Formats: sequence, C-alpha cells, structure tokens
Amino acid sequence: MSKGKLPTHASDAWSSLFLLDPPPMINAISGQGGLVIAGGFDIYRLRRGAEHFQKREPPDPEEINLVAAEARPPFRYAISDGQSVTVFFKNGQEDGLAKLDSDEDGCWPVSMAWATLDGTSSLFVCWSNGEVTMSAPDNSGVVSVDLEGISACAADAAGKLALAAVDEESCVLYRSNADATMHVEQTVTPPVEFMRDVRLAVAGDAVAVSMKGWGVFVARARGAPLVRCDGIDDDGPLAFEGTSNDAALYGTSASNDRAIVRVTADGVALPIAELETDGELTQPIRDLTWDVSRSLLYAASPVLGIISFTPPRGKTTKKLLS
Repeated sequence: MSKGKLPTHASDAWSSLFLLDPPPMINAISGQGGLVIAGGFDIYRLRRGAEHFQKREPPDPEEINLVAAEARPPFRYAISDGQSVTVFFKNGQEDGLAKLDSDEDGCWPVSMAWATLDGTSSLFVCWSNGEVTMSAPDNSGVVSVDLEGISACAADAAGKLALAAVDEESCVLYRSNADATMHVEQTVTPPVEFMRDVRLAVAGDAVAVSMKGWGVFVARARGAPLVRCDGIDDDGPLAFEGTSNDAALYGTSASNDRAIVRVTADGVALPIAELETDGELTQPIRDLTWDVSRSLLYAASPVLGIISFTPPRGKTTKKLLS
C-alpha cells in the first residue's frame, strides 16, 4: 500500500496542540466522555468541561502503564502500574480509592475498560493469565467473569463491551448484549507465528482488533467478517471516532513518517499528522482516545506528552496547558 499524504489545503488540515510544557512521559490516555485521564510517572486529569489538565501523584510511586476513564456518571477512573489496579471514585464529598487484584499470584493487568452490563457500569480488567474481572458496584472488590483465555477488552462511550481471546488457533470475539449475556463470534485464523500483543477498539457494533505480527482487522456489524485494515500498524494503539458502526478508525504508522492515520468505514486511510521526535524512538505514540464530548483525538507519548488533534472544521481548541 502506498503512503497517504497529508492535506495540502489549510481548510483540510487538522490542528494539533502539545498540551503540557515541558512534556512529561505519558504512556496511556483514556477519555471518551469528557473526563480525560492520562498516566506516566504522574496522573493527569482533565475534568468534564474543564480547560486545564490537573496533575496529581499516584498513590504508589510506580510508572503507570494503563488508564481507564468512565464515560458516564459517576465518572470514576482507574490506573494500573503493571501490578494491580487502583480505582478513584467519590465517596460522598470525599475522594475514595480501591485496590483491585487478581486472585492468582504473579498476574498483572493487560487491558481494562469501563462498560455497562444490565444497566450497571463496571470496570472490566483483563489479566495476564487470561482471567477477566469486573468491579463490584460499591468499588469494594472484583467479581470474576466466566470467560477464559481473554487477551484484551475495550468499550465505547455508550458502554458497549468487547473482549478478544486470541491463541495459536483462532481469534474469538465476545460482545455484550443488552441482557448482560455475551454474543460470541469465532473469526479469523492466525498465521503460524505472531506476537500476542492484542488491542481492541469498539464503536457500537463495530470492532477493531490488532495482533502484532498478524495485522489489524475490522468488523462493522455483529456477524460480519473481520476484514484486514491496511495502513495502520499492528503494534500500535487503536481508537474509533465515536460510537456509530461507521465511525472512522485511528491508528499509527511508523512506515508513514510516524503518522497518525485515520481510516474511514470504506477503507480509505489518510494521515492526519506526522510526528517528529529526537532519537530512535520507533513508536512515539503509545495510546489514542477520541473524546466524544469535545470532538477531539488525544494521543499519549512518552516523549511528546499529551497531544490533541482537532478535525478540519474551521475551529481550534483552546490551549490546555497546566
């Protein structure tokens, strides 16, 4: 596939802002519903309707590698330092904290997302042993989900959940139903060898899944086949533009001048930005999230901090420097 080109007309160009100066190391970002959470050595929070990120130290002095912001009330958020998960919530007028761990020693979180089942919003966590847990309604602990071998989870701003179980024989997708049951689809067969670095993104009934060494695949409806999505790296982040089945998909491309790429529902891939970094960092973007409330794409970078990208609508975002 030939490289796409950036827009040549100003009216078609995306605007970008580097939101923290100097840029801190940021590994992860989440914020589909107005509350935006980012993490690295510190926690960065942008409240709903706010214009400035706030910084706070994590409860444990460990590097944060996963975050998840709830897109619906009560707008909780969670971070992981690669060992356990900490949930932040309001307990009346006070701030509350809850630690979540796997029942099995030596397991660590690999993916997490806030999703709604049967009208209740919970934090779903995928662990390195293939276990899935969901947080209790009162944030007091976790409940084990009756699934095994799960590699990744994701949810959209409306709370629709998807999980992927990937092994050397198949990729199986699980999607949440309105009655809290799971719809199961067995999909594509992997090649002989691939790296099991699995990522998911959800928009309504659309699901995108990337598997390192295998590729990026998208299904736009339940029961639809997974179709290979060219133009996006299979070892980078994924994010859909909203919650509709035909939402555009964002990813990264190291071969396309380290670009952030937007792929439309009909498969047209075009870069919206090219990023330059000092040194030999091959993947400057670790995470992506689309904020439905602000109509912005946020990116997390270990060298560039937090970056926002605004679509070409003749509007610019306000600077969000802390």
